[in-house]
Amino acid sequence: MTTEAPRIPARPPRRSLLRSMRAALAVPALPAIVGPAAAAPALAALLALAAGTPLPAAAAADFVVVVNTANQQAALPAAEVSNMFLQKTHQWQSGERVRPVDLPEASPARESFSKAVHGRSTAAVKAYWQKMIFSGIDLPPPEKRSAAEVLAYVHDHPGGIGYVPAGTQLPEGVKALQVTP
Repeated sequence: MTTEAPRIPARPPRRSLLRSMRAALAVPALPAIVGPAAAAPALAALLALAAGTPLPAAAAADFVVVVNTANQQAALPAAEVSNMFLQKTHQWQSGERVRPVDLPEASPARESFSKAVHGRSTAAVKAYWQKMIFSGIDLPPPEKRSAAEVLAYVHDHPGGIGYVPAGTQLPEGVKALQVTP
């Protein structure tokens, strides 16, 4: 009498987390109707974004980075501002805790900020935060519904840093921070 070994159902191959992340962040191919002359600048921009290179300062014209007036900083490189919002930098030079604050995901100022400072789209920054949350590493900055709420948050926190649409009137207690390349 022979007995058959129990059959183990075959399961589909598992994709690695890294492979899944790459697929989620993949950029669709340029349409075939775009000629080589039009594709070159688009390809250069995509490569710059993939490398994490901030976009030119012209893209920064849609927003203003703001800090509390108690903060002694007058200017910071875009990479350092990015690190503060991604919570890789936790303290200002003064020792004060960095307290970043974001506008809503659908805000045009947030998209401009993400592209100019992080060198990524808002969706890519959101994917970064989903990974950090899932890993139990960190939580994203709080999100405020309006520029007025961002300004109030920065005003109330000496270590606060945020951004508002360009042209927004800055109240007493809040100042603009120059973001350099």
